[in-house]
Amino acid sequence: MAPLCAAARGIDARFTSDVISAYQDLIAKTLAARSELHAMGPIPDAHLSRLHVTDVVHGSFGFHFQELPEQASLGETPLFEAAEEAAHLIDAAGKDDEAFVDVVESLNPRVHDAVRTFSSAAA
Repeated sequence: MAPLCAAARGIDARFTSDVISAYQDLIAKTLAARSELHAMGPIPDAHLSRLHVTDVVHGSFGFHFQELPEQASLGETPLFEAAEEAAHLIDAAGKDDEAFVDVVESLNPRVHDAVRTFSSAAA
């Protein structure tokens, strides 16, 4: 039996941190764009978009993110809705160019850049 290659035993921590950082940035900008996100400068209320890794998803490796209990409330929170919107953007980016163009036409440019950065990090 051949020894397992390194990729079969784990995931490079730099890859993991790059993807999580890019995803967190995408969520923060998506949430901020729902009210006001300027072309430059700090992301307003970025602390409201903080996600926490609470588990790993086995099979096709991934992470399970959650809001902290003090962030969450009954029903869908703005952070949950922003994460759903980001998932839709990521899904569109993974399809064809036409589907992605349809979705990003009305996006804040900083959100569009964050989708592109996330897609590059995850590739």
